[in-house]
Amino acid sequence: MLKHILLVSQDPLQEAGLLDWAFHFAGQQQAKLTILSVLPEIDYSLLEWLKNIRPQDQQAQERLGRQQVFQSWLDQAQSLGLDCDLHIEFGKVYLKTVQLALQKSVDLVIKKIDTPAHAHASLFSSQDQHLLRKCPCPLLLYKAESSLPFNNILASIDVAVEGLDEETYNSNSDTDLNQNILALANHFAQATPNPLSVVHAWNVDGENLVRYWNVDLTSDDLERLNQHVWFGHHLALDRALAFLKQAQPNLKVITPKGEPEVVIPPLIVEAQIDLLVMGTLGRSGLSGVFIGNTAENLLESIQCSVLAIKPKGFISPIQP
Repeated sequence: MLKHILLVSQDPLQEAGLLDWAFHFAGQQQAKLTILSVLPEIDYSLLEWLKNIRPQDQQAQERLGRQQVFQSWLDQAQSLGLDCDLHIEFGKVYLKTVQLALQKSVDLVIKKIDTPAHAHASLFSSQDQHLLRKCPCPLLLYKAESSLPFNNILASIDVAVEGLDEETYNSNSDTDLNQNILALANHFAQATPNPLSVVHAWNVDGENLVRYWNVDLTSDDLERLNQHVWFGHHLALDRALAFLKQAQPNLKVITPKGEPEVVIPPLIVEAQIDLLVMGTLGRSGLSGVFIGNTAENLLESIQCSVLAIKPKGFISPIQP
């Protein structure tokens, strides 16, 4: 169960559906809900020209106005018995979000995806990309057109096929990340009648090199190589999904061959996925790297809501 949820909201009139759903979800989880609204930093140099306005008075006026905008939602939360409070900050949205998430030790951050600057722009704005890289806890970026609750949920995991003995498997940090991805995906899937889907994209490392090294390699040899590699992925995938089978008896498992950023986006469109649950750093992630190349390439290729999860031990570069 989640204990503390942080909802970032800039315009409650435009985000009424998201606020309603967040209240319901927090109630289901019996979680505290904190609403964060971030106002632009006040230009103090401009106020110096206006002798009758003190910066602290202007800030207090802005804060009061934003409090009034959210008051009806705070009243609604109280009537529902939710533990809910409002934080109003000045500055950059991503910076204040990460700082508050760290200060409050929240379990989940929810934010509506910013409206793209133009039709061909990336789904995720600069602010959202900062959050994807630096948010210390699971981050739900909601696309406005997505249904709430989500109808079709896809969890993407990457299993290690090396060292499948139980001791190695249980000590693998990749195992923790996969279980967090699947557990959170299952949380959200409880609200929909549709079965949860899990995708694992796999490949035969060096298949093209094998073709190059051995010109006499037959198609049967390559087929046996593929079957051998797939068998390892199949064993690792079965183990990763074992704990989820009881909660999701109709679990749908998809195993396309290819690079994730190539094979997953078409699946999202075909299956009408409205929430992708994924990790942002793989097992090969380096210290000081805040998002993996595969995750970044995949995020640039999708058009749906995303629940992005960091691996255990991730440290945000932003200080609380």
